[in-house]
Amino acid sequence: MNVMSNHEPFAAPPERPPRQPYEDGPLSVGVRWAKAVQFGLVIICLVITGRMVFVLYSGQPNADASAPAVASVLPLNTPEVEPTKAERAERAHGLEVSATLRQDFLKLVDELNADLDAWQRELDRWAAEIEPLLNNTAGRSLATDAVSAQTFRAIYEQDRPGVARLDQIRVDMQKGVDPIRLASQDEESDLRPDQALVDRLMDFKHEASEALRAWREGRSELLALVARTGNRTGAGGPTLAEAIAADQRVEERRRAEKIRLAVEQARNEAADKLAAAEAEKIRIEGEVKAREILTAAEAGRQQQEQTALRQRQEAELVERRAALEQDLAEVKRYLAPFITKGYAQPSGYFCAQTAVAGPMSYSKIVSAGALKETRDGMQLLVNYATRGNDRDRAGFPTCDGSEYQWAELNKEYVRRAQELLTLYGDLLVEQGLLSH
Repeated sequence: MNVMSNHEPFAAPPERPPRQPYEDGPLSVGVRWAKAVQFGLVIICLVITGRMVFVLYSGQPNADASAPAVASVLPLNTPEVEPTKAERAERAHGLEVSATLRQDFLKLVDELNADLDAWQRELDRWAAEIEPLLNNTAGRSLATDAVSAQTFRAIYEQDRPGVARLDQIRVDMQKGVDPIRLASQDEESDLRPDQALVDRLMDFKHEASEALRAWREGRSELLALVARTGNRTGAGGPTLAEAIAADQRVEERRRAEKIRLAVEQARNEAADKLAAAEAEKIRIEGEVKAREILTAAEAGRQQQEQTALRQRQEAELVERRAALEQDLAEVKRYLAPFITKGYAQPSGYFCAQTAVAGPMSYSKIVSAGALKETRDGMQLLVNYATRGNDRDRAGFPTCDGSEYQWAELNKEYVRRAQELLTLYGDLLVEQGLLSH
């Protein structure tokens, strides 16, 4: 509603319209504070933006520690760094190498195409110069001589890769070539031929060269054969194709006859084997009872031998146990570092500590070679007795392996210890004086 429209011109000032109820209330103060805070934030953003622009273009570091936290959320357009001279030179060298490799690769492609074209030309020459011989006059001249015809056939039927293989190579070689050709037109391309592709083309090139050689040599041999035949008359005689077909039929008959003879021989051999088997069956049946008697007798003999062997072993064991009782004092004196309780056990060249106390392992002493009558064996036994062993060595001599100490070592003492372990080792395990 327009309040002033109801007053005349030059009249007394109009009265102020009555206040709205919310203007003097708490909401009016909150609105004013919100506007003040909004204005302050706009000022702060302008100051920070201006400072960042100044730092960006002046190159001076920002001394305000709080500025980076704000600047980090503002997008900046970082100028592109120019490559160094060394980097430009390195890239130029890489591009040059890539171009050289592509050039060499395309040269290989051209050489392969040339070989394939030569192969195709040789196939065309074969079709033009050799195939007509099967039915022309020159071929008839060859057919008059059986040896010449057979020679022709042997060379003609040799296995050579033909046009189907040549066309397949042309298709396969194009895989991966086109991208290299396109890249060779771009000086900034660093595309290089894959080594597997290069190897495949090299294989194709070798195959094409071998195929060209095979067709060329075969054609040359056949033309030389025709030249040697001369003007031998063959008019009215069979063509070379007919002579070859006749030779093939003879060969098939020979092969069939060979198969027939082989089958007949197999049948005869089977009959002979059957007769021999029947005779063997009769002989075996006659020998079964004799074998049963012999087996029973052999079983009795083996039982007697086993009983006697067991009795001898038991007697020897009794004798060895008695000998051990007699030598027990010597055993305890020489073998004290092994038969008393301790944590050390053989481990390689020395002893290693274990978690369980007990006598030393007899099997480890033997498997290490400490009972061999050699310097190494004696040194090992000395090491197990004196080095890393927490048991009482009881006068067992020491030796660090040097020539001086080896010369001074009481070798008779060590040999006696080896003898006692060799003689009574298993019995000492049995009695618990050595562990297994």
